[in-house]
Amino acid sequence: MSTITLATFYNPTQWHYQDVALAVGTVTVASLFLLYKVYVTVSTNGKEKKITKKSLPKSSMSILETIQMMAGRKVPIQLFDIAKDLGSWNFELNLPVPGHPKVVVVAEAEDARSIFRDSLTEKPKSIYGQLPEMSPTKSPSMFAMQTGAEWHRRRKGTAPAFSQTHIRRMNQVAVKHTEKWLKEILTPMVQNNESFDVVKELLKVVLRAFSETALQYDISDEEIYMFITEWDLIAKEYVLKSAANPFRKYLTAILPERRRAAQACDSVYKLFHRIINNYRNLDSTMEGTVIDLIMKNPTFKNDENIASELFLYMVAGHDTTAISVSWILMELGKNPQEQRSLREALSKMKPEEWSKSELLRNVAREGMRLHPVSSHAIARELGRDMITKKGYFLQKGTLAFLPFYVIFRNNEIFEDAEAFLPSRWENPTESMKRAFIPFATGVQNCVGQALANAELHSILARMIYEFDFSVEDEGYPEGSLVFTPVGLRMKATRVQTSQPLKLTMADNSSITQCWQGWADEERLFGLEMQQPYSEFVLNGQKSIESRAYPLPEALIDAKIEILQSEKGLDGVSSVPDRVTLHKSSDNNSSTQSPLKRIGWVTFTKCILYTSPEEFEADREKHLVDPNSGYGWNDERPMYGWVVGTYHKQDVVDVDEDSVDAVAVRRMRSLFEIITT
Repeated sequence: MSTITLATFYNPTQWHYQDVALAVGTVTVASLFLLYKVYVTVSTNGKEKKITKKSLPKSSMSILETIQMMAGRKVPIQLFDIAKDLGSWNFELNLPVPGHPKVVVVAEAEDARSIFRDSLTEKPKSIYGQLPEMSPTKSPSMFAMQTGAEWHRRRKGTAPAFSQTHIRRMNQVAVKHTEKWLKEILTPMVQNNESFDVVKELLKVVLRAFSETALQYDISDEEIYMFITEWDLIAKEYVLKSAANPFRKYLTAILPERRRAAQACDSVYKLFHRIINNYRNLDSTMEGTVIDLIMKNPTFKNDENIASELFLYMVAGHDTTAISVSWILMELGKNPQEQRSLREALSKMKPEEWSKSELLRNVAREGMRLHPVSSHAIARELGRDMITKKGYFLQKGTLAFLPFYVIFRNNEIFEDAEAFLPSRWENPTESMKRAFIPFATGVQNCVGQALANAELHSILARMIYEFDFSVEDEGYPEGSLVFTPVGLRMKATRVQTSQPLKLTMADNSSITQCWQGWADEERLFGLEMQQPYSEFVLNGQKSIESRAYPLPEALIDAKIEILQSEKGLDGVSSVPDRVTLHKSSDNNSSTQSPLKRIGWVTFTKCILYTSPEEFEADREKHLVDPNSGYGWNDERPMYGWVVGTYHKQDVVDVDEDSVDAVAVRRMRSLFEIITT
């Protein structure tokens, strides 16, 4: 029957009405079948509906032009321009990548969220597989891995380094380095009416802080310069060019820039091997830091694995904060009224309350919205077929770029999207809140986002409170891994604040736990302790001395004199930063010292308490009343210095010619005792 029908259909000379009807019916059935094939069934609120497999609008760029764009350093701006030209926030790129049916850009916020949060979506090996090429042994890091057992072990293993306790500690150190920079670098520039390169200066500040707190390493100026310079070459080759053209790895012999990038990798990895060896040679290490957790994690089989992981933690740990603050400072310099409003709000608050400033948070949000530092957009490989919010079909395996720069400038979500308007965050819409994901979302979001936010708020507030910033040269936006205002130069002038700045000693100290002076055996150090706790240590009642900061590692097992002061306010020193220590104990002396040398002690280790329960469990050892000013406080870290040996000495009268000494505060309650 079918054979006859088809023969009749293809023989026009034998057509009859019934044949025409049958032919029409056959074509109709075939058409319906084809229509069915181009429909997919999706479930929405429990109801079935059919959606056409529409294809995304496609960029008019040629393959070569697209490759050049993706290997360039202005990708976010160019993708934004394409979106505006096409009138679509989602679009296809003319970029064939082996293993992917299509390459698309997804900048519709809800579609991007769906991709980030989909359990089957992964980091594409075609992109992130280039990162291990930076390692001399091609060792992968967590940042290049797809979600799996090893990724989970690495992520879970380092997550405690970003607990609230460690974030507070790391943030304090970042503020301290900012304070030192303001005093030693910016203030002379202000006096000489000089401009400064914002990005370069802030990168150095944040790198020092991250190296000290996360890696327990005192990084030198030369190492900072080397790291910043070489990382730029590495990112340009391995993040930009090799990701856009994977065949470059086979052309090292004939590509001078790739050979230079390989040399840069060698230099950077030598730095991280020094950091690893430094950690191993420390007399005492701080528990729970990034390097401590990685070094103790059996997932890392050798030093190359460890160096690869530390390398990308260093990259992620300094770029976001330093460059975000740079962009925000630029916007505040261009919008002086916003800058004045922020300074006025901060002047009405205590410095320790600045992080609670809603205006500060809104300024930071708006700066990160307008200038997200992620340059090329995060890439994902779709783990299943997907229908976008506007009905476009994305096939499983599609390579999707998710550019925050474009997502955050969607004028369908953010009114007047290209303007700097912190006030937009006073009453944000639900779509604004859902669209604003500067650290991504889902299981592979940024592990250090809480630290980045804390440091950003603290550093920005400290700078704006005391100085007014203006833009001398905006430079130009460019980036490899992060989008940077290259060449941004600003000037600062000191402003008259409504109240003098009163920082805690932790913030105001210019000496850190990594100060080399702690290890100088010719130096003698003393610890200020109020009565009666000083007596409790020296008679054995108190076996743990609790402090809100760690004991410098070089002072573990070293003799430290106990400098006793009178009972005062809990946690507050009433002693000047420079005190004369008299040998005489004559209480009638008009020059009686506020500190008395009553003995010495050694501390065998320094422990970090991670919870109030853990701290309370040692109450019989540290003797701290939980209701006192020395009790647990969620706003600060808590350390326990474990007492080793101790000796109480009698105060003896001596003659007038006995030599005095001077106690000079070096860090918090630690003094250096200098014989005069």
